[in-house]
Amino acid sequence: MMSQRIARNGSFGWSGGYIRACIGALCLVCCQGILPAQALQGTQIEYQTTGLLPGTGRDEKPTRVTQLITLDATGSKLLYKETREGSPGMRRVVLRTDGPQPVIYELLGGDRYREYREDLNQLQKERNVIEENEILRAKRLNQKERAVFFKENYWLRPDGSREVKVSREPGRKILGYSCDRIIATENGRVIVDGEVARLPTVGGGPFQLYRKLGAFSDEVLQSLSSVDGILLKGKITVVHPLKANVFEVEARRVDNLPVDPKIFEVTGLTKVEEPTEVSCSTCGKATNPKAPGGKAWLEDVSHLFCDEKCQRSFVDRYKLEKSKESRNAKPPENR
Repeated sequence: MMSQRIARNGSFGWSGGYIRACIGALCLVCCQGILPAQALQGTQIEYQTTGLLPGTGRDEKPTRVTQLITLDATGSKLLYKETREGSPGMRRVVLRTDGPQPVIYELLGGDRYREYREDLNQLQKERNVIEENEILRAKRLNQKERAVFFKENYWLRPDGSREVKVSREPGRKILGYSCDRIIATENGRVIVDGEVARLPTVGGGPFQLYRKLGAFSDEVLQSLSSVDGILLKGKITVVHPLKANVFEVEARRVDNLPVDPKIFEVTGLTKVEEPTEVSCSTCGKATNPKAPGGKAWLEDVSHLFCDEKCQRSFVDRYKLEKSKESRNAKPPENR
């Protein structure tokens, strides 16, 4: 499967700023409190991450990146830096949760940045719609074909339910910290298998933060909400709307150090605005990508429509199922 892209023809996707912030937050997955209690100045964690990271396309191969995450003393501000093997550039993202809703600043070259303030849990909402459509299609198959489908796609259940199991057992010692091994599965698919350091923490839990970042399903988040500590080594599966990314993370160092609050600011930088419209996939009419009149998925790509009539035409043409969310889609006002 492939990641989505923004295009003039109405196919829609998520920008790298979203995905990079997810990766940064995921490096602290399983934290009920983000910072060690003694880290009154700030914390910096360096990870090496290997695998198919979120945001990679269909033909991209597993890669290795170094991630440097710097947090302030409250755990509400995060600077994420990523260098990729074989690439001279660096990706930088600031994630702030000290306001009424999370805000992401994707720092670009030339003193520019992009800003995202939407609830990124939309990623999981889109995933729910796509999986619902897959189940609806499977139910139209004959009994033998249906059995094969659910065997090959074992993480999907005919009733759409998700069963999450979390186990905890004594783990290894990493970077001088005693760890517990945490394994979380969703319908038999391993979502987290990692060594979590048992560290006293402050700053509040990131349960709602992960929900807003769209990193995991609500069922997984609910099951992980009581797990405390910092992930130092492990394997993570991020299930996005159109693909599942599996990657491994390993902490190379954890340091307590003074943090300059200015590194979380974008003062003096120029904001780059996002496109305000795309073309309806049926009629070509200008459509607001944040409030389309309808959506449909075909061959791993999300298509947007100006109204329900155009959506219905597209769905009928390709014999697609309209999901519950698609049927309830409302056209934007004052188009």
